[in-house]
Amino acid sequence: MQYRDYGREGYQVSTFGMGCMRLPRRERPDGTVEVDREKAYELLRYAADNGVNYFDTAFGYHGGDSERVVGEALEGERRKRVHIATKQPFAAMTDASTIRRNLENTLKKLRTDYLDVYLIHNIQAPAWPEIQRRDILNEYEKFKQEGLIRAIGFSYHGGLDTFRQVLSYYPWAMCQVQQNLLDSAKEVTEEGVRLAGEKGCALVIME
Repeated sequence: MQYRDYGREGYQVSTFGMGCMRLPRRERPDGTVEVDREKAYELLRYAADNGVNYFDTAFGYHGGDSERVVGEALEGERRKRVHIATKQPFAAMTDASTIRRNLENTLKKLRTDYLDVYLIHNIQAPAWPEIQRRDILNEYEKFKQEGLIRAIGFSYHGGLDTFRQVLSYYPWAMCQVQQNLLDSAKEVTEEGVRLAGEKGCALVIME
């Protein structure tokens, strides 16, 4: 396994991170689906035991169950060896008390006292002015001061112009963007990747 510095955070993460948006699933008798816990545990624990130390999940993945399964699979000694990033979507941030309650529920599901990285999830151009107006980052800063989160980041879908605005607005620890080597001119483009690097902002690629 290869490792890279995670921006300015003072630790290294595996170049292959474990995304937990699409865990193994199984069908219930009524035709609905759920996470196949046995297979998911095997997958997550194998990754953690074989050099993967970066796990990415979110508030809404698998109907809210992804964080729970990740927490169940990695609690104990494995949690001490890995870094967990998770995300709260702006759409779920009704007010300050709701933002805090969502974080507290996430911590319970992940069976941890802190998050290595907490992201504002899926920032897009139409929502960015409102995120600034409501000073959402101030709430995240409170969590950081309390030791509930160790770093603040954002995930982003959209063009380079808004990405540039978001990246310049705050000294983010990390950002997560879509990038595909076969379609590198889409979304933030290679220029966005370069800008993040210039700012010392850890960058994680999705999709």
